[in-house]
Amino acid sequence: MPGSLITISAEGQQAVGMDIDILQTLAAELNCDLQLEQDTWTALLTKLRDGELDLLPGASRSSERENYAWFSEPYRQEQFGTLYPQ
Repeated sequence: MPGSLITISAEGQQAVGMDIDILQTLAAELNCDLQLEQDTWTALLTKLRDGELDLLPGASRSSERENYAWFSEPYRQEQFGTLYPQ
């Protein structure tokens, strides 16, 4: 997922990372079940638009997405760059 701090560990194909930690903490605080779904970014956006997902972390605001989704306040600030050998 672009801009999302989620990685898939080789062990058991489990999603891990800061966004997952935040979601797990939030679900525990709200006493909710958390079910994670892995798919392409485009497929996840479509599922959110079609009401098949309740939320999608790490998404950037766009006018198109505002037509079918609400956005939280940003919960992290990042600057992306490209790594290349010295």
